[in-house]
Amino acid sequence: MSAIQALLETFAQEHPSDVARLLDRGNAEQVAPLLDGLDREASGRLLSRMNPSSAAAVVAQLTSDAAAELLRESGVSRAALILSHADATTRLSVLDAMTGREAHAVRRLLIHSARTAGSIMDAMVLCVADDANVHD
Repeated sequence: MSAIQALLETFAQEHPSDVARLLDRGNAEQVAPLLDGLDREASGRLLSRMNPSSAAAVVAQLTSDAAAELLRESGVSRAALILSHADATTRLSVLDAMTGREAHAVRRLLIHSARTAGSIMDAMVLCVADDANVHD
């Protein structure tokens, strides 16, 4: 790892919101390889803090598998928000690359129209039996 890459990783971990604001200003063709070069956790954190439109443009520049990994790190609600700003082709290819419960939850959120309560709800809700107690 180069010194510049190490500095970027440290800055991204220490100040993710500041880095995300800077990435929002760049063009997607330059930002995508930069995020692809960082570790997945840091990249996902940065992507989740970016403006959804900017993040969607970056996702469109990544491979479907790489985009799916970063969105998985971003969280279900944020991943759905980002994908709602992506074009249909990108959205479908990334959703096809996603697997597991998170993918199902993202798909469920994308069913709802933008700017509705359903589009921002948390699809990962804890369910317990009516007769459950705190010990259970």
